[in-house]
Amino acid sequence: MHIGPPLALSLLVLLSGCGVQEPPAGYLYVEVDEVFEAIQSAAGKYNEVVSIDHSRLAAMAGETMPPARVYIFSDPVVNTAILQEQPLAGLDLPFRILSYAEEDEPAVLYTSTEFIEHRHGLTKSVGLRQYDDALGRVL
Repeated sequence: MHIGPPLALSLLVLLSGCGVQEPPAGYLYVEVDEVFEAIQSAAGKYNEVVSIDHSRLAAMAGETMPPARVYIFSDPVVNTAILQEQPLAGLDLPFRILSYAEEDEPAVLYTSTEFIEHRHGLTKSVGLRQYDDALGRVL
């Protein structure tokens, strides 16, 4: 696949804002970062795809928003098992976990096994059980 110059430049700009920077002022950013780092550490045996810090990217664009960081990681064995049953499930893979602020408290949201099962009409397959097990180890 060839990535043209406009897309390559866009990806470069996006990913350059995803590195670790000093958090904006406020205890809530520190707490969300701590939750994010715990998730990242627990997912250490999996393949990191990308981490995106939405609030810091917004700050770089001159905007403000509550803290929100997403960690995307992969287990090719789990992904393959699910995708063999339903290729459209690739829309919701690999694993995604969001650490964010909700009502002045850190919170976590993720793509659950039940969501993938319902959205894609999957059965309680080996792939879904593996997905659920992996989430349990990280969360």
